Amino acid sequence: VEEKKKQEEKPVRVVQHTVGPEENLYRISMKYYKSRSGEEKIKAYNHLNGNSVYSGQVLNIPLEN
Repeated sequence: VEEKKKQEEKPVRVVQHTVGPEENLYRISMKYYKSRSGEEKIKAYNHLNGNSVYSGQVLNIPLEN
């Protein structure tokens, strides 16, 4: 039963991304996910309340393998 649970979960790889001077959540989402849907994933994973990120901030980007 435990083996089956492990197979059903999607493996997630986490990449650290340092926000650049001209970057925002939209640009970061497009870079890693090629769509705006990543904005919510990034916000949820990093416990961000708003849409603002700052230069030098390190974000964890969850990516499905």
